Amino acid sequence: MIFISGNKKRDLINEIRTEYNDDIENAKKKKITSLVANHNDIIDFLKGELYTEEYHFILELLQNAEDNSYDTNKPRITFTIEPEKIIVQNNEVGFEKENIVAICAVGPKSSTKRSKKGYIGHKGIGFKSIFSITNNPEIYSNGYYFKFNKLDDLGMINPIWIDIIKITKRDLHFTNFIFPYKKPRGKFSYIKRCIH
Repeated sequence: MIFISGNKKRDLINEIRTEYNDDIENAKKKKITSLVANHNDIIDFLKGELYTEEYHFILELLQNAEDNSYDTNKPRITFTIEPEKIIVQNNEVGFEKENIVAICAVGPKSSTKRSKKGYIGHKGIGFKSIFSITNNPEIYSNGYYFKFNKLDDLGMINPIWIDIIKITKRDLHFTNFIFPYKKPRGKFSYIKRCIH
């Protein structure tokens, strides 16, 4: 099912995006064109240093699910492996403003949780581990519908609002992560083994 979304939650995504885009434009006007590239390089470096295995994102998502808030006594997370993407669903309460700000930032100070050993922060830099498998992660949670494009300037932190929702209304009751693979995966079966 596809339908058009629109509400005030979009304003937060657009506000963050406008701030980053203004920074990018100001950097270009001042001919500090390496600023954006350096920022992306720093994120890539940190991600590489923190995540030595391509599938560390699974651990981060499971850790986030454990730390989430729930209005049920049966927390649940599911991984659906498809040939072109991975879909992760969690029945948490959903993203709040502080989670959006954290996922659109870098560094432990932006985290909304105290880091546990081996993990990096709730919906913050730990989430960046998913860029090892995707350039365009999509997030649908509690009325927030947005994605990132790693190939854009500041793409791992600069959110893009999604107007056309490609998941069912029933699925919108969950937090949904959609991770299209960077390219067709030869390691499809390995991902299944990691999750099971």
